[in-house]
Amino acid sequence: MKKLLTISTLFLLMLTSCIDVTTRVKLNPDGTGTIEETVFISKEVLSMLEGFMAFDSTYNEGEPVDMFSEDELKKEASSFGEGVTFVSSEKQEKQNMKGYTAVYSFSDINKIKVENDPGEKVPDDFDNQDEINEKDVITFNYTKGNPSSLKILLPKPEEKSEGEKSLETEEIEMEADTSGMGSQMQMMFKNMKISVSLEVNGNIIETDAEYVEGNKITLFEMDFEKLLSDPEKLEKLEKTKPDNFEQALELMKDIPGFKIEFKEIVNVILN
Repeated sequence: MKKLLTISTLFLLMLTSCIDVTTRVKLNPDGTGTIEETVFISKEVLSMLEGFMAFDSTYNEGEPVDMFSEDELKKEASSFGEGVTFVSSEKQEKQNMKGYTAVYSFSDINKIKVENDPGEKVPDDFDNQDEINEKDVITFNYTKGNPSSLKILLPKPEEKSEGEKSLETEEIEMEADTSGMGSQMQMMFKNMKISVSLEVNGNIIETDAEYVEGNKITLFEMDFEKLLSDPEKLEKLEKTKPDNFEQALELMKDIPGFKIEFKEIVNVILN
């Protein structure tokens, strides 16, 4: 994922709309655990990015291109926080997408952070993956005991200035105007999926989390293909024209394939 032209950031919307990211945090009773990350990117986008290599002055012609090399995935361990180490990786392929599953271990869940922005997984200047916005990460506060308690701290919506709100509204309206492209829009976003969840190695006794299934808590799940396959919901979203991303998420929470935890702090009692 190294030596990619920064010009590829111009294609960020296209890149993130062709990405499928699943992040699973697995917690053991002693506070240790693993982070399992599976990322898929469309073959067309990967081919395009590889084509950019020819224009990169730092690229050595004839050097094999490997967007998901183990060396680069090892470097990503630090982006998850202190005490996180690389365990293994396996390349994956499905339909028209390629990607990987990487497993990282952590010694203390209190020191890890999980990014839920799919744009961070776009292979653009991957060497800077540790430079993430600390305000946009999920963190944890775990206290061992009998039973143990866990607080999941979710990103707080950032207050916008009037100028930023105006610009953001214009951007949302522009996106809504282009959303009438029908089949083109469906082709563009059909593969976009994002999922962040926590699984405990034990039992969840009590929690105020919105989405719980057995020992699994889903914090964030978005499947845009299901949104695009529901014309009525999509039309409502377009007509409402939310003022910001948080309002857009509120409108989408009842759509099949969308699970969004709105609490800033989720409490869990477990053993």
